[in-house]
Amino acid sequence: MRGLHLDLNWTSAIDDAYKLDADQLMKATGGNFGNLVFRHALKSILSKLDSFLPVTWPEARQFSSSEKVECVLVSCANWLGTSEEDERRNLGRAQIIESFDCPVVPFGLGVQAPSGAESVELGPNTRRLAEALSLKCNLMSLRDSLTARTLEGLGISNAIVTGCPSNFINPDPWLGKSIVERANGVAARVSSWGQVRTLISEVGTSNLRSRKSGLKSIEFLHRYPSFYVLQSPNMMEFMVGVERDIPAGYNLTEAGITEAELRAILLSKAIYFTSVDAWLDFSRTCSFCFGNRVHGTMVALQAGVPSILIGHDARTEGLAKEMALPMVAEESFSADFWRSPREAMSLVINLMEEYDDRRSVLGSRFKLFVNENDLEPSSVLSGFPDGSSRFFVS
Repeated sequence: MRGLHLDLNWTSAIDDAYKLDADQLMKATGGNFGNLVFRHALKSILSKLDSFLPVTWPEARQFSSSEKVECVLVSCANWLGTSEEDERRNLGRAQIIESFDCPVVPFGLGVQAPSGAESVELGPNTRRLAEALSLKCNLMSLRDSLTARTLEGLGISNAIVTGCPSNFINPDPWLGKSIVERANGVAARVSSWGQVRTLISEVGTSNLRSRKSGLKSIEFLHRYPSFYVLQSPNMMEFMVGVERDIPAGYNLTEAGITEAELRAILLSKAIYFTSVDAWLDFSRTCSFCFGNRVHGTMVALQAGVPSILIGHDARTEGLAKEMALPMVAEESFSADFWRSPREAMSLVINLMEEYDDRRSVLGSRFKLFVNENDLEPSSVLSGFPDGSSRFFVS
């Protein structure tokens, strides 16, 4: 009898990552280094996570047919998408989950949708996956209210909105208060961006040239002390390959930045992490973080750094709202970029107002979720104030 943890071979860090090429790195992380953050965070939710064997989907198929499994944990993320690729992947996921004769417990299941969506029309394979997960557990953990509404439309009600497990990496129940204190200190100490070490989480590059937030980020990298944390495959060949060709999505010549200037910026400022601990440790050396990526921004926040997420789709906006993360809409960020660190810190302070209270609510929800599935909550969750009396329908 054993427990399994889907769907990667690594939980917090990739062993011997320096030996892997760009494609191997992306395969090891499921196409996004942020997946390691999600998986690492389960240590803050569950006791004895190390007793669960990390496995990939092909390995899980073999276990389901050849060995008795006691329980399967699934780090889900935004699997409930609507693309043909989502449908293809979710058919295989559903088939494997259905094959297990044991509880299958999903963490942080979410939908992927454009900004402003009220619910999502899922394809048949994705509906099958959602229904399989619902049938295999007592209670599902969902990322946000949009996901809850979408599942309710399918008749699935055994679910609770918890936000992302990464919200609990830092065990301090008053993390928001600590970040506000640090933001006040930065505001009192510095007057220009040239005095601030800033971390920028990767901009979505599917159409970077038309994304004003992307241009703002690159301009900031060019002008001020800052670093650019990568998560996705777009830049990996540039980072670790023999050739240093800039991906097409980063072509900003039409915006007045030459290829030579952009190459110099990226060569000096772009970094990535194959260890969550190293990512957290580096982040804490910075005094401010902003960017499009939920996990890239969340890592800095959990390291105690004043941070702002730039919302750009329903997934990021919904998740930020559920967790009371500091967030501004992309249009607002692009039109009115902070003129000074003091202005940015003031915004962080205002946006962090509800963070600790909301985190205690979600911590209580996670405890309920874990207990309902006959698992043991971590000591981190046990250290949070009881927010169950402040539950509300999401």
